[in-house]
Amino acid sequence: WMVHSFPTRRSSDLPVAGYFINQADGFEGRTAFDSVTSLTADQITAELAAEPDAPTGVIGKVVSDYEWYLACVVPLTDSGLLRVGATPELVLPFVTDTAIPAEVVAVNRDGDNMAVVFRCSYMSSELSSIRQEPVQIRLESYEGLRVPSRCVTNVDGQQGVYIVSGDSAAFRKIEILYSDPDYVICKVTSESGYLRLYDDLVTNGK
Repeated sequence: WMVHSFPTRRSSDLPVAGYFINQADGFEGRTAFDSVTSLTADQITAELAAEPDAPTGVIGKVVSDYEWYLACVVPLTDSGLLRVGATPELVLPFVTDTAIPAEVVAVNRDGDNMAVVFRCSYMSSELSSIRQEPVQIRLESYEGLRVPSRCVTNVDGQQGVYIVSGDSAAFRKIEILYSDPDYVICKVTSESGYLRLYDDLVTNGK
């Protein structure tokens, strides 16, 4: 649930600088900008299901500030790393490919759920008009070689993979930085005997 500072524009208003959106969605002012950090999970859920107000006499709105908030409901079991002061990146996959830097400014427990509020200072024309969007929360990032989990094996206590070397297979060690059911991220190293970029992984066969 996106919360912007949205002055509405009528023909008699004085000029306001910012991103102009030539429509209003009817949710302007429903969530007070200065009290967004007190939102609960129930309040966010209610707003997501609510019908918009019918705007009257409004020709559009202006996003006049780069600061905005994103509030979402997160299950309590998934909220361990979402603490006030944390600085994850947010990705809105259906809006922009740009990762948006954010800060967690509120974590409000509500039963089995948490209302998590992020403050963002990055603005664009795409972000200026959104209200409800799926969001990916990137808590940490890893850089390395991505390897399918099914390729990882253990030889004499050392994790590694097999690669194609000439007309045979050769074992290459790996140092795992992050693991997922489908893939692992391995450290890039020039040390002898370790997997390197452009090695051909053995993915099937014996």
